[in-house]
Amino acid sequence: MIRVGFQLFVRKQHGIERLDTLLNAAKKNALLFKESAHRVFEVQALLSEIDGTKAQIKKVEGEIGFFFQDEDKIRARDALSMMIETRDRQLITF
Repeated sequence: MIRVGFQLFVRKQHGIERLDTLLNAAKKNALLFKESAHRVFEVQALLSEIDGTKAQIKKVEGEIGFFFQDEDKIRARDALSMMIETRDRQLITF
């Protein structure tokens, strides 16, 4: 049954033109899907990087100390926080 439908679709010049239009649309949609998938992967990578940076911040905060704070650790924490802010801005552009 499918073969008959396909044959009717492609039969004669008008059918060939419709098939060509269909194939061109499919190629165009495949390209759009590929671009969208790439953007999704980029967003996932940014979110993963943000999560990893947050985990590093927690680790460094645990090592800073309460009474005698390590200035190097404080600078490291602040630098990591800046990295998160940068990644957040990148996410906004998507």
